[in-house]
Amino acid sequence: MWKALAAILVASVPFVASQIDRTGWNITVDSFQTGTGNEAANALDGNTGTIWHTQWMPTNVALPHTITLDMKKVYNVNGLTYLPRQDGNSNGNIGQHSIQISTDGTTWTETAKGTYLDDSSLKSTPFTTIPARYVRIIAQTEAGNRGPWTSAAEINVLAAATYAKPPTNLGIWGATIDFPIVPAAAAVLTNGKVLL
Repeated sequence: MWKALAAILVASVPFVASQIDRTGWNITVDSFQTGTGNEAANALDGNTGTIWHTQWMPTNVALPHTITLDMKKVYNVNGLTYLPRQDGNSNGNIGQHSIQISTDGTTWTETAKGTYLDDSSLKSTPFTTIPARYVRIIAQTEAGNRGPWTSAAEINVLAAATYAKPPTNLGIWGATIDFPIVPAAAAVLTNGKVLL
C-alpha cells in the first residue's frame, strides 16, 4: 500500500494556476432577474459591486441553477474562483454545487463538487488540470437556505501553464470534493481500492 501511495504522491502536482483573461467570453444562465441590473454578464465584468442574480419576482425559479462559461478556446483548466455578492446581502450565495467542464459544450465531465460556506469571502476550487473550453457551475442549494436563489459577483477560471495526460498505471483521480475548509480528492488505486 505504501508503495502505491508514494507513487500517487510523486505523481501529484502542486496547485499552480493563473486567472484566464475573460475578454470575449460568453456566459449563459438558466435564470436572471430582469429590470434590476442583475444580468449574467455582471459575473464577468470585473466589478465586485455588480451581481448576477436568479429571478425572484414575480415568482422564484427553482434550484438547481446553472452558469455556463464559453471561454471561446480550449485552456488547460485547473480551478475556479467564485466571489459571492459583496453588498452585505447573502441571498443567493452558492452552497452545494458541482463544476463541470467540456471541450465541445455537449459532453460534460464533473471535475469538482462540494459546499461553499455562507459568507462573502472568495471561494477557490482547484481540480486536476484538464483541457476545456466550457465551464459550468451547477448550484444545487443556496448556502443559507434562505430561498431558491443563486447569485455571483465574479466568477474566474484558472489555468495551468502546461498539461500532461495523467499516467494510467498509477490510479485515477476523481473529482475534487470541496469541504468547507479543505479541498480534497480521491484516487482509485490499481488494486481497485479508493484512497482519500
